[in-house]
Amino acid sequence: MNGCIVKGILRKSNYCGGVVPSGRLATSLTTVFASKSHVPVSNHIQRRNLFGILNAIFNRVDYGRISDVGPDRAAAEWLLRCGAHVKFKDFQKWNEDYNMLPTGPIKKHKIEAVDATDSSIMHIGFPHFEGLEHLRSLKLHHCTYLTDECLASLHYLKDTLEDLQVTSCGDVSDQGLLSLQQLHKLQTLFLCDLPAVKDIESTMNSLRMAIPQCEISYLSLEGLKDLKKLKDVKDILSNLTNK
Repeated sequence: MNGCIVKGILRKSNYCGGVVPSGRLATSLTTVFASKSHVPVSNHIQRRNLFGILNAIFNRVDYGRISDVGPDRAAAEWLLRCGAHVKFKDFQKWNEDYNMLPTGPIKKHKIEAVDATDSSIMHIGFPHFEGLEHLRSLKLHHCTYLTDECLASLHYLKDTLEDLQVTSCGDVSDQGLLSLQQLHKLQTLFLCDLPAVKDIESTMNSLRMAIPQCEISYLSLEGLKDLKKLKDVKDILSNLTNK
């Protein structure tokens, strides 16, 4: 019954190839889904599982869509569905709205930067990164579903990615960070607030040996709990210097 409800909502929203309401579609879908299936949304565990089910739908790779519109457009649709922002090459502004994606010839616009702050991207969606030949910068901040498997899947960007930020992602461990050794084009790597990482010094040393041209920095927020709410690295550094 629950699956039928979700499919019906998705047909109406035409989320893969047409108009999607601005904002977090997952939030509205979760509300409807929960009310129809009598899930007590006050229960944190059940609510998290519900979000996980819906977000898995939004992360699903549609290879037919990729073939029709190209990898950059399909990836942009995936990222915006999940609450991330994208910046296209030769565009000054970031795109934050699914309904405002640039028009024009199919496969014309290329993604050069992604800000996935507070997004719901999952490892099952990371194959969308395959074929993005112009993506240079990726920010992964406070991504609830980001895991070691996600970081390992960044091999799709090993020939293009130059700037990477991984911050406030609680499920990323030493193993996940070590998988970044494959990103041989990386120039800057910023790490911060990764509680599952147990030996950051050893991990950083291994990364420096594997990608010596990359400037790797780590900021510990131990004892600075108020700074964990900040979303931008510049804000964090500004607050630190003012203390």
